[in-house]
Amino acid sequence: MITKNHSLLLFLLVVLGAALRLFHLDYQSLWYDELHSMIPTAPEATVLSIIEYAKTDQPPLFFLYLHFFFKAFGYNELMGRLASAIIGILGIPAVYLLGKEVKNKQVGLFAAMLASINYYQIYYSQDVRFYGLAFLTSALSFLFFVRVFKQPNIINSVLYVMTTSALLYTHYYGIIIFVTQFILFIALATQRRESKFIAYGLASGVAVALSFIPWLPTVLQDSNIQSFWIQKPSFFFVPRYFFDYVGKDYVSSIVFLWLGVLFVVGWKQVVGADRAVLGIIAGWIVLSYLIPFIKSITGTPLLYIRYTIVTLPAWFILLAVGWDQIKRDQVKFAAVIVVLVSSLLNLTLRLNYYYRIEKAQYREVTQLVKEKNEEGLPVFSAFSWHFNFYFKDWRYRVVQLPTQGLPEKFWLLQSHSEDEMAKELRNLNQEFAVKQTFAMHQTNAYLLVRKTLTDQ
Repeated sequence: MITKNHSLLLFLLVVLGAALRLFHLDYQSLWYDELHSMIPTAPEATVLSIIEYAKTDQPPLFFLYLHFFFKAFGYNELMGRLASAIIGILGIPAVYLLGKEVKNKQVGLFAAMLASINYYQIYYSQDVRFYGLAFLTSALSFLFFVRVFKQPNIINSVLYVMTTSALLYTHYYGIIIFVTQFILFIALATQRRESKFIAYGLASGVAVALSFIPWLPTVLQDSNIQSFWIQKPSFFFVPRYFFDYVGKDYVSSIVFLWLGVLFVVGWKQVVGADRAVLGIIAGWIVLSYLIPFIKSITGTPLLYIRYTIVTLPAWFILLAVGWDQIKRDQVKFAAVIVVLVSSLLNLTLRLNYYYRIEKAQYREVTQLVKEKNEEGLPVFSAFSWHFNFYFKDWRYRVVQLPTQGLPEKFWLLQSHSEDEMAKELRNLNQEFAVKQTFAMHQTNAYLLVRKTLTDQ
């Protein structure tokens, strides 16, 4: 039953995934990190300025994509989210192709279903950051890695080089994926010892490495950073990460645990190239966690859950292969229904994903100040660069909060860290009284008046 009309089923999964990613796309304001994507990529920016900005964030591919998307379709928060959503939607057929290449169409379809309804993939498809593109390019990179292993030829090698280079220029975790693939290539070459595979594999790897040389000075400079905001991981981070990937969906997690066991059992039963391909998927998961984990406990921490979205396609394939091990079609179909229904109910009802505010409300607090600031008082903020995205069409601009020379009355906008916001207000309260307070999610607006005026 599931083997028939696979093209129609894939189309329906893409439509479902698109609906889940496009619904309430701009319901929430852009938050701190998203503004770091939007502001530097404005249509009036230059390619050179975007590349220079990327040196302080992540490699420039996603930022350049945003810039040209804005030039073509307009520059606002909806277009920014739409640019990310399109990439997220493309991740669904990419996972299908990977699953089909690893085993068969059924595996591809089940993996595509998981990608379509996955909480984590949906969330970052509605976030104007590079994570959706990292997911997509990671899936495509391994798709062509597997194809080069199975059918080493110039086309597969070129496509591998293109997609892997795109991954490297999307996120620094692409380096971890590339190192993972290098280790897997060594293991496969040792076992297979086929000259054609080794030749194409080495040539492809060298081409990818050469393509990244222009960005290597930035990588080397960043490698000297001795401290970072990321905390050292616990030794049991993998189950916690996986539980977060699925939106803490208990029912689906139980099914996935069962499918994981079936994957291991099925892996032991296959031999030859099929066993090696499954080993690629397992190695993808193990090494892409192990490498940053070792670095994080021996040096500067860099293991962080949202960065590991590059590993998420491998989980979908692993679970899909486990599902394909089920012998009875009725049980297969039941597993599909349970995961589909549980995931959608978890997303819409338990998490209340589409109506719950969990991003900093820069837009809302800005609109409020615009309405309340009838006197045209100055507006200050330690995050003026961020707030001015929403003040760009207003007659006033937000100014960086000065250390001295404050006027008698002014508006203060705050965001980001609760501790920093509280400390800033305590310091101002020595001279200023708060006349109006508007507290929103991770943002605040205060009307402050000098105490000497209030005493008169």
